[in-house]
Amino acid sequence: MGNILHLPQYNLQIINFEKIYCDKFIKSFFDHCDQYKINNISLKNKDIKKLIYHNIIFNLCEEILHNKQREKIIIYFNTCLLPKTDLNKYIHEEELLMFFELLLRKVSKILPVKIFITSISFNYFNYSWKKNDAKGIEILYRIKAFSEKFNFERFTFQKIRMFSKKYGLTFLSNVYFDNIKSKQLLLR
Repeated sequence: MGNILHLPQYNLQIINFEKIYCDKFIKSFFDHCDQYKINNISLKNKDIKKLIYHNIIFNLCEEILHNKQREKIIIYFNTCLLPKTDLNKYIHEEELLMFFELLLRKVSKILPVKIFITSISFNYFNYSWKKNDAKGIEILYRIKAFSEKFNFERFTFQKIRMFSKKYGLTFLSNVYFDNIKSKQLLLR
């Protein structure tokens, strides 16, 4: 099954977080580890956390900024499963899932990025939706309700400025975030 579900009839494009995680995050994360010669890959390592924050936030924002579709973009995160990658050699899956869930919840509060967090897998949702199954329809309506209550105007970027200063995330600038906010506002 694909990692993107286009629903133009609802003005929605639902992107599986696993797409960003596997296609972009893992490569950029390990490239940065090599670049900075970091071998101790553990969530207890402050530098590793900074790299994860940087790479996740950057790749989420880039996914939105470079998306050519006209629908509202929703990132779909499954709290029960992450794909097996090289990161699992260093960090247990449960620890990664908990870390990413907390990080994505935080990101959704400090950035104008819609992240739908659920325990239901994207593949199951996609399959159920395409089969016109009640569970698929129910999840879609939860996503629509989540999308409609999301208010982009409330983002002043004060929280992300504090977050980026705390973790030394230098690429995060007001111009960068204004571009993301503008794109999201255009997709209403």
